[in-house]
Amino acid sequence: MPRSGGPVLRLGGGGFGGGGGFNPRDLVGPVIFASLIASGALGWLFNGILFLTLLPLIAGPIFSWYVQANLVEGACPECGSPVQVLKGQRGGCMTCGATMGSDLGSGNVFLRVDSVQREDGVVEVEVITDDY
Repeated sequence: MPRSGGPVLRLGGGGFGGGGGFNPRDLVGPVIFASLIASGALGWLFNGILFLTLLPLIAGPIFSWYVQANLVEGACPECGSPVQVLKGQRGGCMTCGATMGSDLGSGNVFLRVDSVQREDGVVEVEVITDDY
C-alpha cells in the first residue's frame, strides 16, 4: 500500500546535493585538527616544513662559498689536463687516472702522491703491484 498525504521529513543525508541538514559529526575531524594546532601538538609538523624549506636556501650558498675557498686548480702531473682538488685532499685525474695531492709544484702542476723529490732533481715514486 502506497502512502499518501502529509509531508515527508528526511533526517540526515547531509553531503552535497542531498538536501539534508546540519550534522555535528561532520565537524569532528576539523575540530580535532584545530585543537591540535591550537595546543601546539602539531608544531613539529610546521617546524619541519619550515626547516626543509629554509635549509637549501641557507646551506646552498654556504657550501658554494666553502668549495670556492678551498678549491685548488692545476694540471695533472701525468697528462697535463686541468684538474681541481680540494685543499688537504687527494685528487684523481679524470683523463688518465693519476692520483695526486693538493700541493702544487712548479708550473702550476700537482705533485704526485707518495713521491719524494731529491736534491738532484730525481723523483722517487713508490710502486705497488697486486700479485694474485
